[in-house]
Amino acid sequence: MRKFLVAVFAMVSMTSFGQVPAEEQAAINKEFEGEVFVTLKESHVADISLKKGEVLIDQFFTEECFYLTDEGAKRGSRALPHGFFSDIGDKEAYSLIPAGKKYEKKKVTYFYNKDEFSSGIFVDDAESINFRFPGLTEGSKSYLAYTEVVNDPRFLSPHFFIAGAPVKESIFKLVVDPEIEIAWKAFNMEGHDFAFEEKEEKGRKVIQWTFKNIAPYNYFEEDVANPRYWAPHVIPYIVSYEKDGKQEPLLGTVDILYSWYVDLLSRR
Repeated sequence: MRKFLVAVFAMVSMTSFGQVPAEEQAAINKEFEGEVFVTLKESHVADISLKKGEVLIDQFFTEECFYLTDEGAKRGSRALPHGFFSDIGDKEAYSLIPAGKKYEKKKVTYFYNKDEFSSGIFVDDAESINFRFPGLTEGSKSYLAYTEVVNDPRFLSPHFFIAGAPVKESIFKLVVDPEIEIAWKAFNMEGHDFAFEEKEEKGRKVIQWTFKNIAPYNYFEEDVANPRYWAPHVIPYIVSYEKDGKQEPLLGTVDILYSWYVDLLSRR
């Protein structure tokens, strides 16, 4: 997983540090006139493999943002959720602050853990790793990359193609071993600018959705329905996997889900 972060930030360095801050800000201001904050690119890659009859899931997340105003720079806080069913692995985050004709890099050095509580749940083991990008001002950029280990393959994360600010590009990719049967449900995709690709690469299945130019929505607006009802999103799930020469069912029917849930309650 560490190699993934190194590769991501090496690529970012090649594209970012060679740019002149004022010129980049002028171009982004022109494209996103009136906005205070923009996500230039985000990606979510789920690597699903089979090792010794066990399904392993590593998820890789990246985010690149630009802060067009000082007001937008106030949106520099992040929280990485985790809990009983997932753990945060490697993480790296930093700011790029305009300094004449180049950017000055400032790494995030302080992360803290926080308990999260949901209404209506008596026992909740949800937590989050919190931090803030340092030194953000008008014309600054931020970069984040982290990995998440999913401890139960039934909890493969969905991906929502929405945000509280414009998103120039959002990528969701599944990379799956051939012994694993993967499926997904896509919701509210009509009318959006996206590309879908399904292929085989180095003997593994690769499924990818790429969205462009996602409009923002107001999280705090009254009477807005839950995003699951209207936002474009994909929910992937593992139907079965090969074990001892036969397919072992995991998800796919209500009966299978119910049996697992009953077993889970008995072990809590």
